[in-house]
Amino acid sequence: MNKQIDKRLQAFEQRIFNDPDDNTEGIFFVTVNCRQGAPSPEPIIGWRYDGHEIIRLPDETDKDLQLRALEIVGPFLRTGEVPTFFAIQN
Repeated sequence: MNKQIDKRLQAFEQRIFNDPDDNTEGIFFVTVNCRQGAPSPEPIIGWRYDGHEIIRLPDETDKDLQLRALEIVGPFLRTGEVPTFFAIQN
């Protein structure tokens, strides 16, 4: 079989026959100053996505905050859409 056709077929099969558990649920973007001598990053107090602001509850872990953010914006997403959240820092 032609190598180019074989590569395209493999790419197509990977898109169709993928494991739903391996799909990315969301991207959480944090800006960090990596210059030498830069101060430590400020703590994340919440996440922002398309007009939604999800603020951390008292004693909420990072993972719980991320899961809650995904639950809140989930109904507003199109099929297959992966949301990109931006950090809200002090």
